[in-house]
Amino acid sequence: MNLIFLYICSFIDAKHVADCLRYVCTRFYEVLSSDTAWKCRLRERCPNMLPAVDYVDDEPDWLELCYQIESELQLWKRERDKMSKISWSVDSCIDAVKLIDRGKRVISGSRNRDLQVWDVDSRQLQTSIILAHAGWIWDLAIDNDKLYSCSWDSSISMRDLTDNLREINSYKCSAAVLSIVCREGLLVGGLFKPEVVAFDPRQKEPIFSYNPHRAAVTGLALVGDNYLVSASEDKSIAVWDLRTREPVNENIVVSCDNSFPLSIYYNNNLLYVGDTRANVHIISTNNGVFEKKVSCHLESAGQAKLTSIWHGLGCIIVGSTDKSVKIFQPSQPLDLICELSVTGEVTSIDYDYSTLAIGSSASVEVWKTTDTFDT
Repeated sequence: MNLIFLYICSFIDAKHVADCLRYVCTRFYEVLSSDTAWKCRLRERCPNMLPAVDYVDDEPDWLELCYQIESELQLWKRERDKMSKISWSVDSCIDAVKLIDRGKRVISGSRNRDLQVWDVDSRQLQTSIILAHAGWIWDLAIDNDKLYSCSWDSSISMRDLTDNLREINSYKCSAAVLSIVCREGLLVGGLFKPEVVAFDPRQKEPIFSYNPHRAAVTGLALVGDNYLVSASEDKSIAVWDLRTREPVNENIVVSCDNSFPLSIYYNNNLLYVGDTRANVHIISTNNGVFEKKVSCHLESAGQAKLTSIWHGLGCIIVGSTDKSVKIFQPSQPLDLICELSVTGEVTSIDYDYSTLAIGSSASVEVWKTTDTFDT
């Protein structure tokens, strides 16, 4: 009887099964809360998903995993019906975007040195800080109500998101700052030389710095509370233990030939790294052991650079200099769901609450929906 019931449920989307049908009665709740039921459903819907799940340490929440996979698949398979595209043309390349307020606003940093806040619902420019830096703005990071921006002027700026981006503090570094990450009590910058520098945001002077590479630092990621990962033009990633302030192991070489890692993103015990030859590298972080699992090449026009990458339970999103954003299922191998054409070369992406923000050499674009599933 359970198998027949689950077969019937397979024709109903995961949202309605999990949020409605599961609560009809005690028996339905028992059957539809089973890990086995959702694991079998996922095996049928996405058979290539399971090897990717093996890379994570903890047993996944199979209901949530299946829910997210089906949600993103439905959303992006029907993106022309479900998504509205909003675009603002710009006169200078946008190298960094961040979504705030549950996808209702997007912040951009550009090569004309301006910080701008765009209102997605009204489609208007809401705030503009002219010459927020003295050099190109290259990356943005957010911690609660604070916005951090970094620039080729060798500085990091802290601004108040609740007060029209009023500058609160600034931090001087010894070279151009190409990437930043932050959390409460910690701000880290990767420099245009083999150096990573860390600040306590409450004070201007660095609390420590180190040199884990032989070339410029192109990307950073915080892994849990204990580890900081840096990517570099020397083709490797380095792992730093924030507790001991020592390297965890030898650098992991991820790229070969003339390529090097350019974008990095951490989530769900996995690091995804994109390089300058359209390769994606997956690194597991189980129990503090960092291990390269697999690399795959994305088909693109010419030797495209993967300038930005985002991944969650339901999808992997990659932005490229081939003027595209590609959305994949988090399977092994990666399974393309859809491809979005962008006005210019993609430099940065952010994704939150079914809203995708894209920065490019010609525009700021937002793809947005109000509902993940048809009703």
